[in-house]
Amino acid sequence: MKNLLTFIFLTLLLVTASRAQTSPEQIVSSFNAPSDWISKLMADSSFLPLFERKQIAHWTFRNKPDSTIEVTFYLFNYAPNDFTFFDEKEQIYIQLSSCFVTRSDKPNENFISFHKDKYFFLLKRCPCNTRDNGQCKQLAKQLFEWMKGR
Repeated sequence: MKNLLTFIFLTLLLVTASRAQTSPEQIVSSFNAPSDWISKLMADSSFLPLFERKQIAHWTFRNKPDSTIEVTFYLFNYAPNDFTFFDEKEQIYIQLSSCFVTRSDKPNENFISFHKDKYFFLLKRCPCNTRDNGQCKQLAKQLFEWMKGR
């Protein structure tokens, strides 16, 4: 019994330690962007007043054939008790945005903000059009599957 408890304790300790060491670079590198897209993570400590904190990085996707098409996420440190805070702030952020986003009718074909591990990925407003642009739709679908862990 003592050996079993020791094994469980060590296993939990190992799992906790490995999760604590996950960096934005490791998370981002686990996503395979479609071949027409370039993915780039940049450290960025800009303060975003609405979110009352500094971001830690931004993750940008740029389409190779059409370099004007871009999708960006701002990365923040995230803890489970931050859910309500980020949800409320994102709703205000969306309301303050002056862009009209043309979205697909299918939820898994649209860009959304999300959290993964200990980071919140805030979608920069006005991403590319997923209703009429097949390349944008493909990127959105792959991101959706990846963030859901499929």
